[in-house]
Amino acid sequence: MKYFLLFVDDFSRMAFVYFLKTKDEVFSFFKAFKTLVENQTGRKLKVLRSDNGTEFCSKEFENFLQLAGIVHQKTCAYTPEQNGLCERYNRTIVEKARCLLFDAGLKKCFWAEAVNTAVYLRNRSIASGLDNKTPIEIWTGTKPDVSNLRIFGSKAMVHIPKEKRLKLDRKATDGILVGYSDNIKGHQVYNPKNNKVTIARDIVVIEEGIDQKQEVIHINISEGTNDIFPMKEEREECTQEVGNMMHTKPEKDQEQKEVLSLKESHDTDGFEDSEDVLAAEPAEPVPARPQLPSQPRHSPMLPVEMPAKRLRKQTDRYGFGVVCEGQTSETSASEISLN
Repeated sequence: MKYFLLFVDDFSRMAFVYFLKTKDEVFSFFKAFKTLVENQTGRKLKVLRSDNGTEFCSKEFENFLQLAGIVHQKTCAYTPEQNGLCERYNRTIVEKARCLLFDAGLKKCFWAEAVNTAVYLRNRSIASGLDNKTPIEIWTGTKPDVSNLRIFGSKAMVHIPKEKRLKLDRKATDGILVGYSDNIKGHQVYNPKNNKVTIARDIVVIEEGIDQKQEVIHINISEGTNDIFPMKEEREECTQEVGNMMHTKPEKDQEQKEVLSLKESHDTDGFEDSEDVLAAEPAEPVPARPQLPSQPRHSPMLPVEMPAKRLRKQTDRYGFGVVCEGQTSETSASEISLN
């Protein structure tokens, strides 16, 4: 297919699209369109508005319109605004089809399926000029059912009937959803294995397989600075939240800073050798930070009295070795009389 032919009803904005290989097929598709709309609505086609293209101005086309009693309105040369409704509709369909292809990541060879889907969706979308009604609702008098709508280009699993598979074969094959059918209650699915588009009813559309845009994090850098790290106040707040586990200012660093400050003070007084001054008058030692007595993390365990271990006596010659040592009675085997 190389071209598409679009007919738009001026009252309901209902659109009909046909796909052509050459422009000389316009006349045959117009006769099919005329028969369809007159049979479906029960009304006669009265006016046809088009540009001055040769496909609409041929002798065969003009003779047919005269015999059918149809008025042919033409636009002036290079004045497409006189047929603004259809021209703007063409642009809307082309832009919508382009967006469908880019969003689905499909090649340009699927432009016909994208255009057919764009017209299908446009006929089922509300318009402000139609009092918030859809074109198909005005054309047919009933509200359309949009429960079958799915995302164009989604992955679809198509059921394989049992007549076309063996017992251990797969029950479904994967495909790509590329449109809808007006005459058959099903979806148009493209099979990449055999490069064919079929209409299937028993399908499961997987809409999670669409590529999503990654989140982009923008960092605002103030003018005149190249520091993208947090400010000093924010860093101090972070260190305070950590608690006593982090020592941000060790004692040794503090002592070294005090020694350096003493060096600078003596240098400003005019001493040549600051090391001699420090050796003659050593600085007072910095008092160490009092350390708190270490407290156990857990409460000390109370002493528990363990039961005394029971020791068994050696086995006597009569076999009475089960008597424990902790018992008060100390009866020996010789004291036991046998009856």
